[in-house]
Amino acid sequence: DESSDRGDKTWDADLGRHLKSGVEVSVGDLLAQRETVPLADLFGKRRRAACPVNAYGFWHFDPAGTGIEYLPPEGTKGWNYWRAAPAMTVPRLVELFDALLDFTGAKSLKLKAGVFDPETEVQAMLAFRDAYPSIRLTLDPNGCWDVATSLWVLNELKGVIDYIEDPTWGIENLASVQKAVPTRIATNMAVTRFKHVKPALRAGLDLIVLADPQFWGGISAALEVARLCGASGWGLGCHSNNHQGIAMMTTATLGVLVDDSILYDFDTHYPYSRPQYEVVDNPPLIHGGAVEVSDVPGLGLRLNWDRL
Repeated sequence: DESSDRGDKTWDADLGRHLKSGVEVSVGDLLAQRETVPLADLFGKRRRAACPVNAYGFWHFDPAGTGIEYLPPEGTKGWNYWRAAPAMTVPRLVELFDALLDFTGAKSLKLKAGVFDPETEVQAMLAFRDAYPSIRLTLDPNGCWDVATSLWVLNELKGVIDYIEDPTWGIENLASVQKAVPTRIATNMAVTRFKHVKPALRAGLDLIVLADPQFWGGISAALEVARLCGASGWGLGCHSNNHQGIAMMTTATLGVLVDDSILYDFDTHYPYSRPQYEVVDNPPLIHGGAVEVSDVPGLGLRLNWDRL
């Protein structure tokens, strides 16, 4: 429904689009199995064997004493530990990303920002630059900064970050930021409908649209976004929510279909998922910073009905 909009919500709650994506992938999985081809082949030509993903990490608060029940860390080191260990200082955040980069093999990282004051988060990005000189860096404050704060952060991080995601709210504000400090901007908040493309182009924005197939209405809708990005000179990435195996493979299927000229590493929260809560017997794996899309017919996953 192009007449709908997310309003002032940070979360896109258009249930119809989410349902359309679920139906498209489910029916597509059955059709592809019948035709004995991978699901990706129903949508077009695969450009690569695997979908590149970034190492997407967060500040982790310590739930001790809060009364909030969280699963505890597992062990004392590695990603099994850092997946749930507190990380509320820059040094601990660097340790967290050490483990996450080692676990994923990713070539880029993203920090969910807008948590602490901007000065602290700039310090975190500078620490990442020093710790990982060959890794591409970005951060996402979820639109919570005003224009002035966004400009200050971007000036402090010139030459440090690859791009920034949704530093402030709305197309007009993003355009004001980009005109003052030319830095590519990724978004899953300002351009979330096809009707938003024209105003963004008129504003002169240079964007990376994070075309999550589950938010845009399926793989076919996300591929239409990719075509628009290619025609507009924009880039294309993918927003992530709490991926489990089916959602991760749906996203990876999109990622192998997008042209190299516009593709950015996809976001994924998948490393945060606990294996014991997976509902497929052959969950996707992240190797070398990418999720492979196999030649197995359909989506390539075997549902575990008992776990479901």
